[in-house]
Amino acid sequence: MSRVILGDNPFFGVSHYSPEKSSNYIADANRFSNASDVIKSAGKLGIELLMISSHEETAELLATAGYGTPKSDFLPDICLLVPNVHDMNKSAAAGGVYASLRALFKGTKLSDFIRPRRLLSSVLLGNNNFPEVTHVGLHNIATDLMIGLNARWVLRIFCAVTRFCGFKPVLVTLNPDRLREMKVLPDAICCYYNLTGYNVCHATKGFLEEETSRDARRTELWAMGVLASGVVEYQDLEKDETLRRFDRVVVASSRPQRVKEMFQIITSSSF
Repeated sequence: MSRVILGDNPFFGVSHYSPEKSSNYIADANRFSNASDVIKSAGKLGIELLMISSHEETAELLATAGYGTPKSDFLPDICLLVPNVHDMNKSAAAGGVYASLRALFKGTKLSDFIRPRRLLSSVLLGNNNFPEVTHVGLHNIATDLMIGLNARWVLRIFCAVTRFCGFKPVLVTLNPDRLREMKVLPDAICCYYNLTGYNVCHATKGFLEEETSRDARRTELWAMGVLASGVVEYQDLEKDETLRRFDRVVVASSRPQRVKEMFQIITSSSF
C-alpha cells in the first residue's frame, strides 16, 4: 500500500493560499492536460489512490487522463469525494434545494437501480462509469454537519450504502475525535493535520495517540493539509513524529516534480 494519496485541489482551481492562485488555475487552457500529466506521473511513482471531487468536470478530467480505457491499469485508483459543495450551491441558488437534489439523478436509467455500483456511478459522475473508483468519501462539510447534529445513523447509513454499492467508505472530517466517539466505522477517516495547527482540531493529536495504540484498529487514518497551504516546508515533514502515525497522506500539486518530492519524503525509510 502506497502511503501517498494524490489530491485534486489544483486541478479544479482550489487554493487555500490565495484567490489569485485559484483564478490562475481556472484560466489555464491546459489545466486538464497538465492535470493528466500529474496523475500519470503519480501512477508511475507507485501512488495507488487519487482523491477527487465529484465536480461537474470530473468525468471529463478522468477521461482525459485515460480512465475507463484498457490503458488505465497503471493509473491510481479513485476515491470519489461527495457531494461537490460548490456545484450544489450553484444549483440550489438557481432552482432551489429540491431541484439541486433532483439534478443529481439526471440521466440515470431505470435499469441502474438494480445495479447498485452503476447507480452510484451514474449519480455521482453524470452517467459515466469508471471501474477504477474504489472508495467514496463524504465531504467534511456533510460529515461535520452530521457530527454536529449527532446524526450518527446518517453516517452509518452512508457507510452501509457505500459498501453495498461495492465501494469503501471514507469520512472526511475536521473533528476526528468526536467522530470516533460516535462509533461509526468507515474504512478510513481523513482529517487535517499539520505542524502549524492550520484547520486542525485541537483534539487531533490525542485522538491519534489513542487510535494508533490500538492493536486491532479497523479504520485507516489519512492526513490532509499537511503543508498548511505552503507554510510548512518539505523538510519539516521528515521531523514530524505525529504525521508518521497516519496510514496515508494526501498531497496535491499541479507540478509532477513537487508530487515526486513529497512522495520520496513520505515513503522514505526514515519517515
